Amino acid sequence: MKKIVTLLLSLSVVGCATIMNDATHSVQITSNVPDTKYVVKNKTGIVVQNGVTPSSVNLRVASGAYSSEKYLIDFTKDGYLPSTTIIDSELSGWYFGNLLFGGIVGLAIIDPITGKMWTLPDNANGSLSASR
Repeated sequence: MKKIVTLLLSLSVVGCATIMNDATHSVQITSNVPDTKYVVKNKTGIVVQNGVTPSSVNLRVASGAYSSEKYLIDFTKDGYLPSTTIIDSELSGWYFGNLLFGGIVGLAIIDPITGKMWTLPDNANGSLSASR
C-alpha cells in the first residue's frame, strides 16, 4: 500500500506528456514527385532543415514555454510549380493524461514549460504540379 501511495504522489508532481513525449518529433517529408528539394522554416521564418524528398527530419514541437511551433515547408523542382505545406503543433493526447495522473501541476506548469504538451504530425507531403 505504501508503494502505491508513493507512486501516486510521484505521478502527481510530473506531467504525463513530459514523461511520454520528446522535445522533437520525427516527421517524414515526402512529395508526389521524387527528389524534390524542400526547405523547412519555423514560425519566425528561420530555416531549420532542408533536403531532398523523401526524407525524415527531427523538428522541435514547441517554440518556447507555453508556445507551440509551426513550420512552412517549401517544395521546389525544375519543371514544376513550387508548393508549400504547413505543419502545426497540436496538443498531445498525453497532455490530457494529467486529468487522471499529473494533476494541475502537470497540466498547468510542467508540460507547458517543457513544451512537451505539443506534438507534430508524422508526415508532411508536398504536391507539385508540372509547369506549362
